[in-house]
Amino acid sequence: RRVSPDEDVRAQSWFTPNPGKPQEVPRKARYKHAMLKRGRGWSESDLDVALKAGDLLEAQHRKLSANAHAHGPVDRQAVHDALSTMDMVLRILLV
Repeated sequence: RRVSPDEDVRAQSWFTPNPGKPQEVPRKARYKHAMLKRGRGWSESDLDVALKAGDLLEAQHRKLSANAHAHGPVDRQAVHDALSTMDMVLRILLV
């Protein structure tokens, strides 16, 4: 939220709040705001990729959390995959 604070996102002319949850700033709006601030601008296709990568990252987080609570061995490849996904999302949003 530091890259795209609620107040900054809400202040954008393109931002339209959800009538059912007017205080909520959706991830799509946060991602778009972050991309607008990066040096190369933004595109709908980059935004789409970032959102889908964000969904993948959330799924990986759920998997890692479930493994942690199962008290079994650490799945190193799952951790590596999640870190790689995080790296990709951050590069899409910020570079």
